[in-house]
Formats: sequence, structure tokens, C-alpha cells
Amino acid sequence: MAARSERSYVRIRFAELAKRTSSPTLRDVGQRARVDPSVVSKLLSGDPSLNVRPETRKKVWQAVHELGYHRNALARGLRLSRAMTIGYLLPDLVNPANAALVGGAQRAAAAYSYTLIIGSVVGYEEAKDGFARLLGEGRVDGLLVNTGAMSDEEVLELAASHRPVVLVNRSVKGAACSVIFDDETAAITGTNHLIELGHRRLAHIGGPELADTAQRRRAGFLKAARRGKVSASVAHATGWGVQEGYTAAMRLLQAKTPTGVLAANVPIATGVIRAGFELGLQVPRDLSVVAMHDSREAQMTIPALTTVTTPIEELGATAVNHLVALIEGRRVPKLTMVRKPQPTVIPRQSTARYADHEGLSPR
Repeated sequence: MAARSERSYVRIRFAELAKRTSSPTLRDVGQRARVDPSVVSKLLSGDPSLNVRPETRKKVWQAVHELGYHRNALARGLRLSRAMTIGYLLPDLVNPANAALVGGAQRAAAAYSYTLIIGSVVGYEEAKDGFARLLGEGRVDGLLVNTGAMSDEEVLELAASHRPVVLVNRSVKGAACSVIFDDETAAITGTNHLIELGHRRLAHIGGPELADTAQRRRAGFLKAARRGKVSASVAHATGWGVQEGYTAAMRLLQAKTPTGVLAANVPIATGVIRAGFELGLQVPRDLSVVAMHDSREAQMTIPALTTVTTPIEELGATAVNHLVALIEGRRVPKLTMVRKPQPTVIPRQSTARYADHEGLSPR
């Protein structure tokens, strides 16, 4: 009799434990939000045909968070014959802008229950060939390509794998989908900041000359300089890193005498400051420097960098949204430009008003 009671107790305790530790289901979320489970499913998958009131959507999301519901990626993948995995090919893992891009892409991928696999072109041939093989074998459902190391022909060849490919921060004619941000407006914003501070001799240290994003930033810089009726010089770095920025800045600063520089990104701006220091130029007394993209690293340079904010995380998220749409057989625009939030200047210690009246003679 005692043994039977003990067995009954164990069964009851096991059932209670299983109930507490089992993952919540769509039905659980629906019951908590008082809606049909199909409504929950459509909302979580972003089904455009779903037509419910905003307060209903709010209740569903509240129930999702309260219950800690996560879609079962494995079950969903088996049902849809997908790997539920996205590949992301990056130029490097050092540039702060790439970290922000990955952050935005990661959050969007998680919302669709996809896993992100990241590769860098530091080992370029291996990464390219590896992702091409993963695409061909169906072990990733699609690929995000964010690198200028591949030629347009190589990008199109990779896209011919019959798996969706979305280009990030780059556009190639003939590609199914490219997602970029408004580099030109961001460059205009940074250049205008220097002009408003009284600078009349400006320079732009851009990224690799053939990169389309570098071309858009150069166009914005030159447009703002023309409108402001100031002199403008341009030098292109061979890459996006500190060393490349330093080399390009040394070449330009030894030949030109700008008082304000718009740098293509934070690493290049860091190289500009180093080059100026070696040439006897103090920032910002002799040379004001503005960098595209904001990051925590921009606050740690000496002096701290004035930057232009760009919608970099939104760019990564939009790229994933488009890639998932292509995976699911939906149409997306060939070219999407992410414009919001709009670029703004974050003033720090690397820029100052140009003032000959303070005894600083023009160089």
C-alpha cells in the first residue's frame, strides 16, 4: 500500500514538473491572449494577410514575452524543407560598422527563427568557396554578401546557385536584391558640419575607389562642397582599415592643406588623426576630422571623434527581411535604400570652429 502511494506521488510530481518545464506552444499563447492559435502563427511569421486590431497584436506580443515562447526552428525547418540557416559573408570582423550590421541582422534572423552563420573574407577564397558549397548543398537557405573583395562577376556567379542572395551595402547590376543606405546624404551631412564650422579647405578620405558605397560618399562630399563654395580634395584608401586610412591621409596631407576632413569610417578617421600627428598637425586645432558611422570606438579615440550616424543596424535587419522573403518565394525590390533614421552629426572633440582670428594662421 505504501509502495503504491509512493508510485502515485512520483507520477503526480513528474507530471507537474513536465508541465512547468515544457516549452509553451502556439495554443498556450493563443489562450493567454484570447485569440485563435492561427492568429498567433500569422503574426509571428509576418503574414501580410493578417488583419487584426492593434490592441490584439499588443496582447499577442505580451503573451509571447510573458510565456517566453520561441518558435521551434527545427520543426519549422522540417515542415518547410529548410535548413533555417542564413549565411553572412563579411569583409572583416574588426570594423565597428560590421558589428552593428551583424547585430541588426541577428535580431531580424532570430525573429524568423533563423540562425546566422558568419564568415569573413580575411580567408577570402576559403570563405567564398565554403559559402558557395553550403548554398549548393542546401545547408544554408540564403546568403547575405557584404564585401567589396568579390568582383561583380563573382557575386553574380554566387547568386546563380539557385539559392537567394542579398547584397548588403552594395549594389550590382543584375543581382536579385541589394540593400544600401543613403551614403550620399550622410556624406553631405558630415561635410555641411565642417562648412558650418567655417572650414573652407576640405578633403575626403574615402574607401576603395571602385566600391560603390565609396563612390556614393564621394559624390555627397563633392556635392556639399560645391553648394558651400569651398575647395575640395579627395583621396581613396585601398581598404577600410586604420593602416589604409593612415597611408591615404599621409599622401593627401603632404600634398594639400585642408583644415577639415571627412573620413569614410571610424578606422580610416583614426588613421587620419595618426597621420596628422606625425606631420605636426593637432586635431582639432589644425585639422578637424569627421567620421562616417558612429560607434563606441569613436568615443575612445584621442580626441573623441565627431561622427555622422547612419542606419547601419536597420540596414542589416532590412537585408534579412528581404532574404527571408526571397526564401519564402515572395518578391522584393531589386534595390532598397534604407533612409531612416536620417543621418545626424554627433559633435565630439575632433572638430572645432576654424578661426584665424585666434592667431591660427592658414597653412
